Amino acid sequence: MLEAENQPEFRHVPLSRSEIQEGIDLWLSEGLIKKVGVFDSEIRYCASNRHIQIAMNKCWELYDYLLTLICRICRMRSPKKEEKQWLTFFYGDESNSPIDQWLAGLRHDRRNMINRYTKKEKALTRKFARYIQREFKKLAKSHWMTKQLWFLVEKLLEYIYPPFMQRLGFNNNV
Repeated sequence: MLEAENQPEFRHVPLSRSEIQEGIDLWLSEGLIKKVGVFDSEIRYCASNRHIQIAMNKCWELYDYLLTLICRICRMRSPKKEEKQWLTFFYGDESNSPIDQWLAGLRHDRRNMINRYTKKEKALTRKFARYIQREFKKLAKSHWMTKQLWFLVEKLLEYIYPPFMQRLGFNNNV
């Protein structure tokens, strides 16, 4: 996968192949992942134990919640610079990309439906942001979370749940 030029998963990630390989090598040496075989001339890995798999699943779930939150916010107002950068990190910044088309469609919808979003809908969005923050705290305090595992999760969350996202539900600009 790292060798393929046309893989959409990595074409816009701001990491070089060597940085990704260094990360994989580090996770292997720390025992976080293990090799499970080769498929289509590519080495395949999996989590080395159940707790790591749970942590990865929780991070994926948190990402999914955050994407839903950003989508709700973008339906109510234009995304701020940080929000657009977050979307760009995960989906790329090519002009006329699906994310640009989606945002353009939302801009058009917002112009046609001014005041459509009620205070109740905005309050629900803020409540959802607070729920995400509680889920993040639960993940950090999980009884199965070791220091080694928290290091991995913390690094993933630097990308998934940056500080500006952690503040989203606590201001009135949602």
